[in-house]
Amino acid sequence: MADQNTNWSWLEYSDTVIELARQKKSKLEMYCIHDTMTSDVKGIPSYTANIDVTEKTALNQRIVPTQSQQTRRKLTAKTYYIAMAYDLDAIGELKLDPSSYDVTYMLEAIARKKDKSIADSLYATVYEGEAMDSSVSFATDGGKTVDATSGLTYEKFLEITRNFNSVNIGLDNKEFIGLGITEQEHSDLMQELEFTSHDFTRLNAIDENGYERLNGYSLIKFASAETPYPILPVASSTRDCFAFANGFMRLATKIALRTKEESIPLTLNSKMVTYSLSYGCVRQDGRKIQKVQTTAI
Repeated sequence: MADQNTNWSWLEYSDTVIELARQKKSKLEMYCIHDTMTSDVKGIPSYTANIDVTEKTALNQRIVPTQSQQTRRKLTAKTYYIAMAYDLDAIGELKLDPSSYDVTYMLEAIARKKDKSIADSLYATVYEGEAMDSSVSFATDGGKTVDATSGLTYEKFLEITRNFNSVNIGLDNKEFIGLGITEQEHSDLMQELEFTSHDFTRLNAIDENGYERLNGYSLIKFASAETPYPILPVASSTRDCFAFANGFMRLATKIALRTKEESIPLTLNSKMVTYSLSYGCVRQDGRKIQKVQTTAI
């Protein structure tokens, strides 16, 4: 009977945690194209050319169809996990309170890992084609790089906007545009007169936590390299921030979240709780991403 109660309490705890995980989203995943996958590798559709409209200019005009430029892009799933050891008293308390600090921190860590996975895939080489073995670099895919190492200024915002508009991003349809930065770039932006002074604008209201939107961009803020697990990479004092449009990445889930409780061999009254998930992400459209390089302090 005790085993039945223990199993029931674990199932109830597990169901609650899985539901909390569904509600907890990372900062970037809501702007990705979502998909599912049942194997470790999946080919996702990718378009390499724009579609144009042909005018009818003659009676009985012969129709010449245009070959679809759709190709397949390789998306590979990876598995991630968190393993925590508890004594029996602690794990009993955990089951009684699925919204405890441990669970909260675990869900936040999973969200950060998703953001890190997406950020790491922004400029990576992708593989596409019938066999998904033809490499496509970030630049070849239409991605652009903006040098803002001398300052993320108003002029740099204009350059980013011009780069997007030049490839028809945000013109045909009003698209969400975001800018991934750290608190260091945000502090610099707070000192830009073109953004803060009413002599230039009355649109950019400063909230309690600083800017949330600026010059048409939603600011997605991450902790700087001072954190043990930075999202945005820094090399030789140069940080790779990024601008992006909605649908810039494809995120495919293989296993949303799986929980497991098991005894730890050769320990006294201890158990291990593991949380695992499996997903993959790949750049969907390089034109919707710009690497914005700043100077890390």
